[in-house]
Amino acid sequence: MRLQGKVALITGAGSGIGRETAQLFAKEGALVVVNDYSEEGGLETLELIKNNGGEAIFIQADVTKADEVQRMVDEIISQTGQIDVLFNNAGISGVGMLHETSEDLWDRVVNVNIKGVYMTSKYVIPHM
Repeated sequence: MRLQGKVALITGAGSGIGRETAQLFAKEGALVVVNDYSEEGGLETLELIKNNGGEAIFIQADVTKADEVQRMVDEIISQTGQIDVLFNNAGISGVGMLHETSEDLWDRVVNVNIKGVYMTSKYVIPHM
């Protein structure tokens, strides 16, 4: 129970590493804020945590959009009063070889993987 009494925000927690980390943090006693772009994936993670006795809330937000990230952080502070841990996990990968990757896909990968970390950190850090 190393995270007892802590609030942990995990972006991209609707699948993969984010989902596994969310479950682990909940087992360690954290109230986990499950964030994902996908409502379906986020709610599945939320259900897994709650079914195993953990505490969690789900907030859907796109980490590349300042207004959505700020809304998410405001909701967390309103509901919990704190954010102790931020795991900037949200990320996507391109498909195919670089010379076959469209500029639109490249921009999406950069926005999620880099801008998303910046945007989430920008709005969370003042509350840590």
